[in-house]
Amino acid sequence: MRIRLPLLTPVEARGLIEHRLRQAGADDPAKLLTPEAIEAIVIEAGGIPRRLLSLGDRVLQAGAARRRLPIDYVTAEAAIRGGAPAVAAPVRVRPPISIEPRRAAVLSTGLLTRAARGASRIAIPTMLLIVAVGVGYWLWALSDDTAPPPAPTVAAASPSPSASPVQTAAAPTPPVPSPPQTAAAPVPAEVNLLFIPARRGDTLRTLYRAAYRAPRYRPPFDQLLAANPDLTADRALTAGELVALPGPLLDR
Repeated sequence: MRIRLPLLTPVEARGLIEHRLRQAGADDPAKLLTPEAIEAIVIEAGGIPRRLLSLGDRVLQAGAARRRLPIDYVTAEAAIRGGAPAVAAPVRVRPPISIEPRRAAVLSTGLLTRAARGASRIAIPTMLLIVAVGVGYWLWALSDDTAPPPAPTVAAASPSPSASPVQTAAAPTPPVPSPPQTAAAPVPAEVNLLFIPARRGDTLRTLYRAAYRAPRYRPPFDQLLAANPDLTADRALTAGELVALPGPLLDR
């Protein structure tokens, strides 16, 4: 970690020197250093705390070597300008502390944590999607394999007087097709018919998809067209118009 300190003002620099002298045991800092000596140290340090303390130590050692008390301006200036003290204090060099391995460990741990979070965010939606697809496929297979309920059909016979207008006994007689229309496939004689009223906007294709949902029991679309010769596949039906739906074949 690197911290950048602002430069000390002259007042703060003088206060720092006096504070360190009091911590060392001096009752009055003026008895050790004259104001001129302190001013010389402050001007030479330029507001840098480390240089201020280093120059203060050098001036004190020079004054102790020359037996000057208090240390005057001349002694302080000579020590600052290059006068070596009589006894040099041993310099202890402390090796720098490296934080690179710790930083690498922190970075690797953070990357692993982010990777685990990303995997969990992807895995949960994927599992839910797989479960939803499986349930949908199971329901589709169940509806495909189940036979539709028997439709209430009426045998091809003479209509009963009490029969409703929706369900009749026999298929209506197809009219003579016009020349532009294509000849429809003949309706099997053994196929029952169910007449239902159409809603507004329905077509034969929509009714075919809605009535025959199971592909196994779905008759051909041509058979539906043959049962309704007066209708086309995509013509919009009116509300209440009867549509004949052929039932399942007898061999099925």
